Amino acid sequence: MATRALSSRAASWMSRGLRITLAGSVIVVAFGAVAVRVSVARASDVGMSFGDQLLMVGESHASGSLVADVYHVHVNGQILETTNTTTDLPMREVLNYAADQCKNHADGLREAFQHLDHTLTTKEPTNGTSGALIVHQEYGERGYVFCVAPDHALTPVELMARLEEAGHTGDFSRIGNIRYIAVRQMGPRARVVTAWHDGQFELAKMFPSTEDAPGDDFGGVPRPDGARRTLSATIDGASAGVNSYEVKGKAGDVLAGLDSKLVAKGWKGVPTAPGVPNAGKYYTLGTKEDLVVTASDGTAGMTNVAYVVSRNIASVAR
Repeated sequence: MATRALSSRAASWMSRGLRITLAGSVIVVAFGAVAVRVSVARASDVGMSFGDQLLMVGESHASGSLVADVYHVHVNGQILETTNTTTDLPMREVLNYAADQCKNHADGLREAFQHLDHTLTTKEPTNGTSGALIVHQEYGERGYVFCVAPDHALTPVELMARLEEAGHTGDFSRIGNIRYIAVRQMGPRARVVTAWHDGQFELAKMFPSTEDAPGDDFGGVPRPDGARRTLSATIDGASAGVNSYEVKGKAGDVLAGLDSKLVAKGWKGVPTAPGVPNAGKYYTLGTKEDLVVTASDGTAGMTNVAYVVSRNIASVAR
């Protein structure tokens, strides 16, 4: 009975922790998608997934007791800002407002997002230049609006030139600053989440092709042998963080090798009871630190490994 209770708490913790893993990953893909000009359909799917994961992070307060008006999310050396709230306004009304502001005054959405409750109450027009690359998608009771805010209204020729420049330099801010809002209808109320970034946004540096992505390894948590770090994601003030790695070999073999390394460092495995979803392996350092490790098969004989580390919060060990 004690083992089952512990495993249930472990499964609950893993679910919350994986939200940060997914949020960090989708942030990367969503903004990268537009920058490298993938298909409209693919960009739209990823754009909605990005909102889903940010909503989860907001609902769980970033897997800890963190409660803030604006969250600062670090992804591979870049910082994004996000806010979230609920509203009595219908989803479509919120999205139509955001799309209209993207079209006419995209730059002003930064301040509107910072004061999200007030913005949704008054729906005051924002100030600033017209946006570009505007995407407005709705999927049943979910939807989002994405755009960039340039320093002035761009002609079609200027936009194409900036897209080409961004492709050459890897700096997405050459097009404009990111503005994003997603909404999910939940009965009579709607859940709203926003994200924005001003200034340099260097995708090329965030995702190097051969060396480690910017960021740090977790102290005391050994990486897989021969691995390359592909993601480092944290939220200011939160107790949890995420690192992902790419390593040659099969997922089962990689996990077995990691288990030996972790046990040698003092980590203790936490078993799961029958029937509990077993998407990863659980480890603990008692009251100090907890860890979930997941592995999935990648391409070209590679395995993708993700670490979700939490400190000083009730989780696997408690």
